[in-house]
Amino acid sequence: MGNRIVQPKEPPIDLVRILSEGTYTSFAQALKEFISNSYDACATDVALQFEEDFSSLAIRDNGSGMTPQDFENVFASIGRSGSSSSRCPGLHREPVGRFGIGSLAILGTANRFTIKSVKKGGREGFEASIDLTKLRTNYQKGKDLTDIWQFALSDWKGEKSETHFTEISVDGIRDDIKQMLQRSGEAMSDPVHSIADLSGLEELRWRLGLICPVEYANTYPIRINETRDRILVEQVAKLKRARFHVTLNQRPITNPTMLPAYDPERSPGADAKFIHRRGLGYEIAYLESVPTSKVQYRGYLCVQAHQVFPTELRGILVRLRGVAVGWHRTLHLDASVATMLTSMSGEVWVNGLDEALQFDRESFREDHPLFTWLKDRIQETVDTETKKFRGRSARRVAMVKRKRGTTGKGSEPKKKATPTKSPSSEYVPQEILDRMPPYILRLIPQINGAYEYEWFEAAAMVLRRLVETLIIELYSRRGWTSEVQDPDTREFLLLKGLIDKLNGDARLHMQRRTIEGLKKIKDLGDTAAHDFKIRIRKSDLDGIQPSVRLVLERLVFTIGETSPTST
Repeated sequence: MGNRIVQPKEPPIDLVRILSEGTYTSFAQALKEFISNSYDACATDVALQFEEDFSSLAIRDNGSGMTPQDFENVFASIGRSGSSSSRCPGLHREPVGRFGIGSLAILGTANRFTIKSVKKGGREGFEASIDLTKLRTNYQKGKDLTDIWQFALSDWKGEKSETHFTEISVDGIRDDIKQMLQRSGEAMSDPVHSIADLSGLEELRWRLGLICPVEYANTYPIRINETRDRILVEQVAKLKRARFHVTLNQRPITNPTMLPAYDPERSPGADAKFIHRRGLGYEIAYLESVPTSKVQYRGYLCVQAHQVFPTELRGILVRLRGVAVGWHRTLHLDASVATMLTSMSGEVWVNGLDEALQFDRESFREDHPLFTWLKDRIQETVDTETKKFRGRSARRVAMVKRKRGTTGKGSEPKKKATPTKSPSSEYVPQEILDRMPPYILRLIPQINGAYEYEWFEAAAMVLRRLVETLIIELYSRRGWTSEVQDPDTREFLLLKGLIDKLNGDARLHMQRRTIEGLKKIKDLGDTAAHDFKIRIRKSDLDGIQPSVRLVLERLVFTIGETSPTST
């Protein structure tokens, strides 16, 4: 048995980038990198097991393993760009790895990293570890990392082993991550508004199931018709042939997607019997490139009658070689019916988009020509589906009206619904903001009540306050609160300043129609508050109502897109 220090010639530049930019702040994304390494190592089983207090985690796979020399040549020098050339006989897999940054993913989440491995068919085994606390401390002090970026390694030789594996231990997990994992909550089998309602461990299981190349919990993400759903049938068949299984604390990790998925707490509406019917309540659209396309892609888009729940499934998830890049996002797509953006969910599998991938593997470069080209193709599908979305909605309304107009013999005539009972009479539909905090939700009945009782000045002023609060909420969720505050007084900017900030913020890509709608709301609210000579009428509020709905849908969706920072 030998003991030595394994030290690459110099710390990889990507190591410094992770330490300086806080890359891999998401614990689930960091674990995804380890799981992807196991996938590339031809493992068929990966087991993640936490200690009872969540202070440490062991990840063990039955992959091909490594020799000490493999570790020195590849793993210890991780972070240098490269591509995986591994092939797994008998397993239909395309290698995931590209940058080779799996081991760096854990830098910001724990204090110590240890790896043990035995190569398949070999006689050697080894164990190597690194003190991550020391590495981070030296970086923060501005010290040279050359003598710190090193692994203590011990190896051994013996009889040819029948066992081959790689086991990674992560010790000293960050306190905020432990607190998240210890959080109580619902089980994955329970319908929820947001995965934040799940227990901490179940939330991690949900996230890993979504982003890793594992099978669906319900075989398919939708109710399948094998003829018209050919693309999904083929993608699921690939997953099955890959034979890749992952467990977390001895329970399987599977993709939780099942669509359509409506609000679990919403009272059944008049169209309740229609919304689960394909072609009436929802529809599945497919995307597929031609063989000569610069980027190869195929995927599906489910567009349903009402908003998608849990909210984390709203948008489109892009998968590169089967592994998710980030989370579901709108991709800054446009839809002439704003509510459709919160009523759609889908996945797109792509190849040929590697050069557009950001270093952190959680996003793409928005301005890269290949990514822009892919977004344009997805936009074409969204444009087509928007028209169909309108058509299905109109058919459901007509069917509900026909149903209401039919009464049996001897039945009493139906009473005309009062404004307070009819969702269509709400100036601001409650469902748009149903996941917002209480201090936002309490504004909705004030606006709708004032509108109903014809207190139109009051409705306009509270509406102005609502959009102010939503913009502030958006920046607060992103950790950018100071950007919408006066630097001297720390008071929040007035609505004009907030709109100007939003309009000039390239990170949020607000559409021109959204900004124009915000200005209409501001102008009407200002008139109601400051010009006593002008009376606000119902027609004034009705005239901007389409803009109000678009603005609220867009702001709420952008708030919901905020990436998690600790899960």
